[in-house]
Amino acid sequence: MLYMAKDDMIGFRVPAALKRALEARAEAEHRSLGQLCTLVLMDYLERHSEWPPRGSKGTAGPRGGGARTKRSRS
Repeated sequence: MLYMAKDDMIGFRVPAALKRALEARAEAEHRSLGQLCTLVLMDYLERHSEWPPRGSKGTAGPRGGGARTKRSRS
């Protein structure tokens, strides 16, 4: 993931089992819990065609690819 400024905060409650599963996955991927949550949320929005935000240029997607465009083959 390319660097994106983290300029806002979300706080919410989750079931303990979900938190444990997220922590285990984050540890397995050598990520922080916050990084994994950001990745999961961005991936969800991307699958629903709501990420990156419309009008943004070069905003990194969950895998750091930036805005995706199809290239024609010559």
